[in-house]
Parts: sequence; C-alpha cells; structure tokens
Amino acid sequence: MLVRFDIAADPVAIERTIAMVGGRVLEVYDLVPGLMLLEIGVLVDRALAALNQAKCMRYAEPDWSCKASSAPNDPSLGNLWGMRNIGQTVNSTGSSAWTAWVQVNIN
Repeated sequence: MLVRFDIAADPVAIERTIAMVGGRVLEVYDLVPGLMLLEIGVLVDRALAALNQAKCMRYAEPDWSCKASSAPNDPSLGNLWGMRNIGQTVNSTGSSAWTAWVQVNIN
C-alpha cells in the first residue's frame, strides 16, 4: 500500500496509524516527503478506509501490480517505431515491448 503522511505529522501518530492496519514499512521514498510503501495485515478496502480517515494522512492507495494476459491485436503494431530497436548500436531506442509481445504469443 502506498501511503503519504503529512510531513508535519507527529511520529507517534504515524506509528499508531501504521499499526492500525497491521502495517510494516517496506520502503521510505525520500524524493516525496512522507511517502512510504507499507505491507498491510488487513484487507485492502479496510486499510484504505482506515488510513484515509487518519488525520496524519495525505492519502493512501493500493500498490497494484499488473501483467499483460495477451498480446495486442492491433494490425498496425509492426508500424510503431518506438516498439522495436532495429539496427541501432549506439543510443538505442525502443521499449523492447516487441520482444515481450512475441514471447506472449509463442508461450
């Protein structure tokens, strides 16, 4: 769960809020003050409701992970220049998505 606490929040209030959802801090993101990744010990909906009610919170949101289940069916996929790097050996461009999609279709 991604959570962002108010930077002026009392550290004890932050600890209590994390404990309220059976949480454990996995990572603190220094680039965004107050942003943390939490492992939670309750259902996501329950954690969201509780965290977003806490006065020391700015926001809380799920940290979902997504995976493609199939390759795109776009007939123009081969014409998308940014999807594949062909021939460049310096400053290569492209996302290598083409290789991933080909493997999805093979597997």
